[in-house]
Amino acid sequence: MIRRANGLLLLLLGLASGAFALGDSYGFLMNPTFRGLTVGGAALVTILGLAQITRTRGPGSRSTFLIYAGFLVLVAWAQPQRGGIAPLLAPPHDGPPITRAGYATLHGQDLFEDMGTEARTVPAGKVMLRGFVKRLPALDARGEFILLEPSMACCLADAIALGARVRNTDTPLPADGAWVVAFGERQARERPRPGPAVRLGAILFTAVSRTHRLVSDEVVGYLDLLDDLVARVPTERCSVFRALVQQSGLEARLRAEGPFTAFVPLDASFAALGAEALRELRTSPEKARALIERCGVRGRFSKQALYKRPRLEALDGGVLQVQVENGVLVIGGARLLFADQTARNGTVHVVHPIPGHGK
Repeated sequence: MIRRANGLLLLLLGLASGAFALGDSYGFLMNPTFRGLTVGGAALVTILGLAQITRTRGPGSRSTFLIYAGFLVLVAWAQPQRGGIAPLLAPPHDGPPITRAGYATLHGQDLFEDMGTEARTVPAGKVMLRGFVKRLPALDARGEFILLEPSMACCLADAIALGARVRNTDTPLPADGAWVVAFGERQARERPRPGPAVRLGAILFTAVSRTHRLVSDEVVGYLDLLDDLVARVPTERCSVFRALVQQSGLEARLRAEGPFTAFVPLDASFAALGAEALRELRTSPEKARALIERCGVRGRFSKQALYKRPRLEALDGGVLQVQVENGVLVIGGARLLFADQTARNGTVHVVHPIPGHGK
């Protein structure tokens, strides 16, 4: 009886792992390059489960049953198939640093030293904390929300999120799940208050400061504080592309409209065209415009989102095929080198060679 129960648990675990590996959410948590390996592992677990069920000899093991049951409960509780971690993490980790005079940067990790204790060891003062908003009805009534900054911590979970309550002086409260930066004064509580239990998608561990809160002077949308798309193009490695944007007559549009995703070639990509072809690009606004439009698409596409898009329509109306070769994303024949440079009105990816010019 125990043996068949063990087999049933293995069978369920294998089927669940296989469904996750073949689903769209796999790319949010795992490298899609290893999808086949995960499918193979799921198949092996499924076969082992079937073998346990169909065996007619041999004693069962209660300890094995408890181990299998524990794994199944963990998977069911963690719900790794729930997407959302990678898109949530992208803005704060891939965007440029944000500073403002008079405000010290506060990170979620900084809250560890006072979290879970009654000792108010962290000095109060003007700080800025960036992260995503979690709204709760009890906090809404007091004009407060939770602001959590996620970070990777492989020994604890796929991701953890640490943060603090924010006393909002702006109205209305920011939307639940919105990325914001809160500027204000960090104040110590006279009486520590237990942090609420917060579950965020597939993030397994969250904690909210018990001893401090942030009284905001201003809460600003994260993207509103970033530079525009053109400003996010690297100046050292991609100076030719920046010069062609100015020459093409598209600069104003790329700074003000959007969102756009730009696949920006390195200077070395243009050097490979040869001196004569590069001279024509630099002297012809029409050719410069055609190249810039071939390297851009409408919409904001992160690296993770590109894994799920077999093709993209460029601004010039052409099609950019999206493929994965040896674990590397290839867009229109160009390898993605540096991903997810976040801008106010889009995303910049650095590629080589020029999309549409082959390998």
